[in-house]
Amino acid sequence: MDQIEHNGKEAPDALPPPPPFPPNVTPQKAGLEPVKKVVRVPMARRGLGTRGNKVHILTNHFKVNVNKFDGYFFHYSKVSGSKTCFLVLYVDDILLAINDKGMLCEVKQFLHKNFEMKDMGEASYVIGIKIHRDRSRCILRLSQETYINKVLERCWMKNYSPSVAPIVKGDKLHLNQCARNDLEREQMNDIPYASAIGSLMYAQVCTRPDIAFAVGMLGRYQSNPGLDHWRAAKKVMRYLQGTKDYMLMYRRTENLEAVGHSDSDFAGCVDSRKSTSGYIFMIASGAVSWRGAKQTLIATSTMELSSCLVLRQLHTGCG
Repeated sequence: MDQIEHNGKEAPDALPPPPPFPPNVTPQKAGLEPVKKVVRVPMARRGLGTRGNKVHILTNHFKVNVNKFDGYFFHYSKVSGSKTCFLVLYVDDILLAINDKGMLCEVKQFLHKNFEMKDMGEASYVIGIKIHRDRSRCILRLSQETYINKVLERCWMKNYSPSVAPIVKGDKLHLNQCARNDLEREQMNDIPYASAIGSLMYAQVCTRPDIAFAVGMLGRYQSNPGLDHWRAAKKVMRYLQGTKDYMLMYRRTENLEAVGHSDSDFAGCVDSRKSTSGYIFMIASGAVSWRGAKQTLIATSTMELSSCLVLRQLHTGCG
């Protein structure tokens, strides 16, 4: 269920006019005090009272559960006996997942009553992610092929030959490869390195755990990248060129047990000798959570490294 919520407002909000408009207007007739001008806000904005009232409506109707891992999504849930409703809110997009048609109609009526919104029907394309359903085989797939094509075109990589892997054994990036003089920095100014890495990060976060390690390593040098870093970024984009039709796939199953895997290198960062660790959790035969990041501590042995990884994940899981 895909819906667009426009966050209407129950009462008008007034604010002083922004510059360069003058806050006061002096009447033409002498002896009258200046008139204070205000502007009316047609929709509830972040930080205003009516915006908070709108959010409060949802928090009263649902049990709120804010995702502590990404901070970008609000998760609302409601359970009534065997009926379960999940509502995910991202900016002005709402996704509904409900196992009962009666509750689905009830939630839709509640949302239409309190918000100016439009029912878009069954979800097929959300925040750059294409949803593919195969009901006969009970399979659901998530794809970002359209988004990846736009990224490749924006970075002039659409006609490059594909790469077999985003990174291979022996590929090392370090600070000595950064731009070291004004000529090299001027050369890098014409290259959209930061934009490319940001776009790759979004793909990695949504549907592409296979590039998490490479993108994480490239992101360390965004402040002062060099040509070697750009070549490594192009290798990742060439890999996406050949695998842009790859999808996350989930199968219907009676067993929704989460299965997790984790691993780490040892002192893999050339600059700091810190280790890079990663994990992935799977449900219904598909990945649902993953991450690859450089550790904040310098481990002196693989045993210490494993202990740090376990304690960090335990701390994260406990909130």
